[in-house]
Amino acid sequence: MTAPRALSYAAVATRPTQRHARDTHDGMTRPHAWAGSGKKGETMKTLTCCAPALLALVLVACGGGEPQRIVDACTEAISTKLADRSFELDPKDMLANVKPSGERQFELSSTVCFDCKLPSEKKQQVVCRAQLDPANPQAPPAVTFLNFVW
Repeated sequence: MTAPRALSYAAVATRPTQRHARDTHDGMTRPHAWAGSGKKGETMKTLTCCAPALLALVLVACGGGEPQRIVDACTEAISTKLADRSFELDPKDMLANVKPSGERQFELSSTVCFDCKLPSEKKQQVVCRAQLDPANPQAPPAVTFLNFVW
């Protein structure tokens, strides 16, 4: 008896997708053509292999971590400073521009749009620095510097 052949991604992607396909290498009928070789533990190997990637994807999708906390603190500081003006911030741009600037300190540089989509629209750069409290990691970051580059 010959050993079952391993299925590559290309072989799986190009296999027929009928409801019940017969795998030619072991003669077993599977519910789907891409079900695999039928070896015990194959699904577990796939899950173990994919688990770190899935965890990273969930963390990115949920927006967790220190950079998101810095963005939230800077957004609140900017909103307080510009309470009497009409403005918009781009959270994705802010998150992409968070850089470490020291131990437990981060600097964020982004753009603020004043009177967006109006004839008087203006865009200005903003620089925000925030620090995480090492004694209380759950506390919100403290904004130590906020500057609008006019």
